[in-house]
Amino acid sequence: MACRTLHMCMNLITISTLCLKMSLFVTHKLYTCNTKVVTLTQNVLKATQNM
Repeated sequence: MACRTLHMCMNLITISTLCLKMSLFVTHKLYTCNTKVVTLTQNVLKATQNM
């Protein structure tokens, strides 16, 4: 019984770690994308102001 409980805990830890890695990856991707959008928006604003 103890072995089974330990095995379940290990599985939970593995799943949690994977979820954490995935969320960090997604957050990083979104952050990179947002930064690009912000830069683009700033460039467009500068361009329109110079017109």
